[in-house]
Amino acid sequence: MTISRSTFSCGGQSIQFTDSYKYLGVWLDEHITFQKNAKELAKSASRALGAVYGKVISAG
Repeated sequence: MTISRSTFSCGGQSIQFTDSYKYLGVWLDEHITFQKNAKELAKSASRALGAVYGKVISAG
């Protein structure tokens, strides 16, 4: 199946399509499933937990 996309422009410049976009801290994807947002939040939480864990271990 071929899906054609319309061409959009603003101020004479073509606007490119993207699979996801971050707006006001929320990731929006083309299907509005919020899967990208959940994945990004999980990555951020994992990094934060790793940082806290490192501080706890170093503090003894």
